[in-house]
Amino acid sequence: MYSGIQSAVAELGVSVLTVGGGDVDSLHSNNIQRNRVFDLINADDFDGIIFQSGSLISYITEERFFSFCSRFDALPSVHIGFRKSGYSSVVVDNVSGMKELVDHFIEVHHRKEITFIRGPISCTDADERFEAYRESLLEHGIHFNEDLVFQGNFLSESGLAAVKEFIDNKKIKFDAIIGANDQMALFAMNELLRRGIRVPRDVCIGGFDNLISARACSPALTTVGQPVFELGKKALNLLVEIIEGKTASGTTVTLPCRRFLRRSCGCISVPVKSSDLDDADTTAYAFFEKQFVNLLKEDQSSVIDFFINEIITFLKNGCKLSELISSLGYILDKHSHEIPHHLHNKIRQIFFTISEEHFEISRLKRQEEEGQLFSFIDDLRKISEPDAIREYLRANLINIGIKEFVVVLYKDIHNSVLFYSNSTDESGRVFRSKQILPGGISSLRPHFNLICLPLFETNLDIGFFLTNPTDYNPVFLEMIRGSLSGTMQMMDMITKEREYGVLLEKKVQERTAELQQALDKLEQISIRDELTGLLNRRGFLSTADRYIALAKRNRRSFICIYIDLDKLKIINDTYGHAHGDLAIKAIADILNETFRKTDIVGRMGGDEFTALALDYSESDCKLIIKRIDLAVEKYNKLNNNPWVLRYSFGWATSSQEHGFDIDTLLKLADQALYRAKEEKRNNGKGV
Repeated sequence: MYSGIQSAVAELGVSVLTVGGGDVDSLHSNNIQRNRVFDLINADDFDGIIFQSGSLISYITEERFFSFCSRFDALPSVHIGFRKSGYSSVVVDNVSGMKELVDHFIEVHHRKEITFIRGPISCTDADERFEAYRESLLEHGIHFNEDLVFQGNFLSESGLAAVKEFIDNKKIKFDAIIGANDQMALFAMNELLRRGIRVPRDVCIGGFDNLISARACSPALTTVGQPVFELGKKALNLLVEIIEGKTASGTTVTLPCRRFLRRSCGCISVPVKSSDLDDADTTAYAFFEKQFVNLLKEDQSSVIDFFINEIITFLKNGCKLSELISSLGYILDKHSHEIPHHLHNKIRQIFFTISEEHFEISRLKRQEEEGQLFSFIDDLRKISEPDAIREYLRANLINIGIKEFVVVLYKDIHNSVLFYSNSTDESGRVFRSKQILPGGISSLRPHFNLICLPLFETNLDIGFFLTNPTDYNPVFLEMIRGSLSGTMQMMDMITKEREYGVLLEKKVQERTAELQQALDKLEQISIRDELTGLLNRRGFLSTADRYIALAKRNRRSFICIYIDLDKLKIINDTYGHAHGDLAIKAIADILNETFRKTDIVGRMGGDEFTALALDYSESDCKLIIKRIDLAVEKYNKLNNNPWVLRYSFGWATSSQEHGFDIDTLLKLADQALYRAKEEKRNNGKGV
């Protein structure tokens, strides 16, 4: 959706500020702090506003939503995903999209006991999808049964709860589940599969939204895709037309949905057809088809070169490879009777080769970009001095594609202070928060395009930052937000501690204990991993040096164990970083419980953990690993996660050969870990 808005920005030449808050009145952690950014919007500074209403209204009544919007009543507005008489909006045709899906389940797969996981009551999208489900049943002569409906909230836990309600509590029989969105449908499918219920043989499953996870899961989820890009683009176009008086306020634009048939209902994926493409794409493919057919008739020797050149042209013009192959494949199939067998095979080989090369290039580029971003975030977390932070931002932001960057910190309830700007030297200037910038929004260059995101920690408002849109996944901006928030909090803590230290020096000695306590707290922050509570790399290495020195003096043996979580990247990519953090925390807790209090356990970073234990032999180490295995097995049984907690390990024992050196020990343990992972890969287990 955001990409669609950005596309319209480039075409219309308008200025846009995207404010990224959260759901209104959500109970999610820190949402109060996150949503303070909405208070920065001063209606006098803007000509219009777009609400992503379908998300904002998730947890509130319609009355509360309009109360939230009332502060912007003076501005022309457009709502995305929310339809109400008298309000301008861009919505999708939920009814037709959902009806087509239910019709398909009934007519093609002959399902009659179809359960439905609905979204929040009073949410337009949720209500329309539910009514479409009811209409389809009635049109096919199937009695509507309230027992087959579960009241959800669009969140993943609703899918899990729905399956438990249908099977464990109501004990009803059903042959299909349709979720009002993909998130609920995916988690319902995971629970069915966990229970040994076959999808789609026993139960067909469908969703709504066509999320990336709907395509990446197994079996792939049949769903209804919203024209998300077009929603954003049309919303900005409509707003500009209303502002310019070309379109009346209160206009509603409805965009069609598209059904995606996949294995979760028993179908195979259906390729993109010309009818599914934009007008510009349709014209380009039609022209390609005409030239291709002519060459088949007149000069078949030129077909291969033609195909290669045209594919390169399409990719250079921004066409997605998956869409290109589907569309050209459709044209090939359409004219298959005209294409000689040998020529057809060569063309298919071209498709395969280009797909393989394009994927590898994209993967390497993505790895390089992600590496730069993660390096930026990790290094930023290590800095706490204000001037050092500013210098680091000035030198490194350009490396991750950020050209414009402004950091503003709240001074009090009404005022803010400019901390950093790459376009001005006014750091330290105090101004009214609603101005957003010291000179106000009007001080920005014409046709600006910026994103405003909040800076906060638990129960703490810190400020906000402005940046230009980047090619990175939006999740990366959230990662930058989190890292910058932590850095600003640490900077503030250290600054306040230093000021407090100056004050304490003027007091009598009875106050020195408070200063030491504060310094100890800072020291703990610097050596402890925030997520797990374990020692971080710095804390582990520092403690290990003292530990080994003691062991050496007393001629005591010790062992170093290196532990690595398996498939953490897959967990993050498939289920989100919240699940990845859950897996990291789980293995950390297991290690804490398994090792002795006198042992040292640390998180070296990412999915890597280490432990150092005195007086352990190799046989003792095997017992420790066995206890870890049992704890991991117990965790997987007790927790209904959509993933399985697994790990790999390697160890090294102390000896005179390496002189009790921690770096050598870690290297040897890491090598053993690598061998263990290789063995898993060779056995087909994957890591």
